[in-house]
Amino acid sequence: IKKVIIIFADILIIIFTLIISLKLRLDSFSFISSYSFFINILLLIPVSVLANLYFELYIPVIRFISNQIIYKIFKCSLAISCVLFLLSQLEYFFIPRTVPIIFFIVSFVMLGGLRAIIKLIHLNLGKINKKNVAIYGTDNQGRQLLSFLYQSALYNPVLFFDENEKVLGSEINGIKVVSFQKNLNLLTKLNINTLFITTKIPTQRIKDIIIKKLDNH
Repeated sequence: IKKVIIIFADILIIIFTLIISLKLRLDSFSFISSYSFFINILLLIPVSVLANLYFELYIPVIRFISNQIIYKIFKCSLAISCVLFLLSQLEYFFIPRTVPIIFFIVSFVMLGGLRAIIKLIHLNLGKINKKNVAIYGTDNQGRQLLSFLYQSALYNPVLFFDENEKVLGSEINGIKVVSFQKNLNLLTKLNINTLFITTKIPTQRIKDIIIKKLDNH
């Protein structure tokens, strides 16, 4: 249901953004009654939905607005604006060539603003006691589990553990990836009391590492 709401809101944003862009360029609302305007809307709506899906902006982003998400919103707005630019090259659509630039700026602000607002609403409505949890493993299973945990009313994912140097220090949907062996203190610091293991490394080996670290700790 959350995804449907975000998709509907994004469609409204695209329509509103196109109206603002044309109004700023033409200084009139007369275009609203034109046939070409509705054709432009009908073309941009599926492009917008597909772009948001491609850049994974319909996953549960409402709990964080990271640099990664902002960059995705930037690329999504740019992609939609590029399609609008292509349409502006055809006289049939009656789109001034400066409109795509205005559209890009406004859509970037509004798409990002929508997610920021949803985040604030979610934080205010979600002030319940959830268990902070971490995920050991950043493979596909770990990412799928993260998506599931974001929908959970019981768990609050706060950290990814992995020993793959290629992913250490990066973020996955707003969650930091760190080495377990080097960051055991984060279990206490972030009050993590549950660890989900999804990595292909044998579970017993991970348990041995955990027990050894806890003993040393």
